[in-house]
Amino acid sequence: MALDIFRQDVRIGLRVLRKDKAYFLLAVLVLGLGIGGATTQFTVVNAVALRGLSFPHPEQLVTFGLIDPKATDIGENSAPAGGIQGTNDFGKRNYGGPCPPSGTHRYFFKIYALDTKLDLKPSARRAELDAAMRGHTLAQGELMARYSHK
Repeated sequence: MALDIFRQDVRIGLRVLRKDKAYFLLAVLVLGLGIGGATTQFTVVNAVALRGLSFPHPEQLVTFGLIDPKATDIGENSAPAGGIQGTNDFGKRNYGGPCPPSGTHRYFFKIYALDTKLDLKPSARRAELDAAMRGHTLAQGELMARYSHK
């Protein structure tokens, strides 16, 4: 039933387009602009929001701090009391800061609220952190920042 109605609508539409050349050209123009606009929007969204970091191995860029939920203050340039910092791609256990070789790069800062204390060593990498958190995430947040050399 619905397929028959659809076929009938398509036949009527094609008949109208065949009879009125100006209407046909307008319809083709509108369709072309619509498809081009949608393609452009997807390209921009893909480049800005969907693509990963402009770094060859973004999964290696990690510094994590396991923070005691009772902590009330974390001082500048210091680790949280009783926390554990993971090893980043620089082989260090602290935040290395943005260091893009050229252009503007995106950096993601993520925070997770967990229902358990993780038992990770300071040498742990991102994959170990992800595996330990699996099934224990109560809430999470993310901040994306852009940085470029001036």
